[in-house]
Amino acid sequence: MAAYYYLASSLPMLQLENEPPLTTEEFMSACGNWVSKSELATLERLGLVPSPELAAAGGMAEKWNDWETALRDQLVRTRAGRSADAIDKYVREGCDWYSEIERGIQEAFSRPNPLAREQAIDSLRWKQLDDLETGHQFDIDFLSIYKVKLMLMEKRAGRDAGRGRENLEKIVDEIYQTPEEFQIPADSE
Repeated sequence: MAAYYYLASSLPMLQLENEPPLTTEEFMSACGNWVSKSELATLERLGLVPSPELAAAGGMAEKWNDWETALRDQLVRTRAGRSADAIDKYVREGCDWYSEIERGIQEAFSRPNPLAREQAIDSLRWKQLDDLETGHQFDIDFLSIYKVKLMLMEKRAGRDAGRGRENLEKIVDEIYQTPEEFQIPADSE
């Protein structure tokens, strides 16, 4: 337990809007010196994408996994609208229902563009992590929450407006380049 106190107190504070003060790799390296092998294995599996391996992990890892699965299920339902095929194909039934997710996604989808929507969804995730952190300052759950928060910060920091614009232009160019098999022959006009 003393190792958790030292490690947790030596970590810099995280704020979603800031640049990450360290990388996930640096964080995991620091954890490798202080936590048990089984706890390190759980930390390594923990990420932004839910993992079936964490469904029965216990503690914060399991709670986060369940909550993130519920969030992604609601995103599918919202994006699919009335398309039962998409819902049947992508929704993972069986997780709990969280009222703040539906409300948060409705708010996010009222934003003017995809980037603002994604930022609102990340803020919803951050708030959930803050809620899970209550009562966990110097334990493996705190370290698990710290890792996920760090990954959210890295995700945000990795966005590049120039690269996004290039990707959009590439997609638009592909849309407007009609393949020869779909072009109307000149003599048929």
